[in-house]
Amino acid sequence: MSGYYNVDAYNSSGELLNKNRAMVVQGSSIYAARNGMCSAFPKSVIIIRDIKTGEQLSGESPYQCQ
Repeated sequence: MSGYYNVDAYNSSGELLNKNRAMVVQGSSIYAARNGMCSAFPKSVIIIRDIKTGEQLSGESPYQCQ
């Protein structure tokens, strides 16, 4: 996995939860970022988007935190 990705957390109403914290990660660091977001925002939905294309990362996004 390569490239740069935005990682954002949303609540069930679609509201962005990490408004004041932009998270940009490279490659496989998406997993650590996703887990960190789930710790900070339990039960949120994590969206991982490619910075260049704006498209969600297939197979990894959206992700429902437990």
